[in-house]
Amino acid sequence: MPYADYTYYKDTYGGNISEADFNSVSRQASAYLNRITFNKVKNAVTDEVKDACCSVADVMFKQREGGEITSESVGSWSRQYKTSGKSYDQKLYDAAEMYLALTGLLYCGGGM
Repeated sequence: MPYADYTYYKDTYGGNISEADFNSVSRQASAYLNRITFNKVKNAVTDEVKDACCSVADVMFKQREGGEITSESVGSWSRQYKTSGKSYDQKLYDAAEMYLALTGLLYCGGGM
């Protein structure tokens, strides 16, 4: 089950992809959060987790669409995409880390 629903995505997070597209990528975004937090996120669904889910979903959607669009034209259809130099995995992690960095959910070590 996704950690954020479309209502949260649209009204609280302020996202702008369609409901069908968000529903498609939010499950994958939630699975990604499970992976990078070693499933600790399942027991801590907070606004930070929901925001991380939305942020990762946005990155996944942009990747699916071909990347971040820098310009479009209508006559003789043209579209240009921006490359950031970061890998897709790094973009996903950065999107999640923005919201989860101070929660302890990304910590994978043991105690002393």
